[in-house]
Amino acid sequence: MWDIIRIVFYFIIIIGLIYLAARIFKRKIFQSGDGQYLQVIERMYFAPKRFLSLVRVKDRVILFSISEKRIQEVQTWALDEFEDFTKDNSTSSFPGYFKKYFEKYRRDDSENN
Repeated sequence: MWDIIRIVFYFIIIIGLIYLAARIFKRKIFQSGDGQYLQVIERMYFAPKRFLSLVRVKDRVILFSISEKRIQEVQTWALDEFEDFTKDNSTSSFPGYFKKYFEKYRRDDSENN
């Protein structure tokens, strides 16, 4: 009886240590590394190892398309066009911003015609 209790106890200890190690390594590996001049604003995943990343670099915001084989710059904007993200990242969303962004340009196009 005591052998079973001891085995279960050690099993729980080992599982706990594995869980703790996984949490520590995950935190170190996936740290965003935000700094004074570089900040990952948001990522949008499409498939494993394929995503868009919105990055603030000093006074610009750059949209990158990232896949397993390459990283490509899609578009660059001035930082002042992204005030919502830089002030409060939790209230805005990446898809919501682009919907608003494209509606703005759609209105500009319709006014010019």
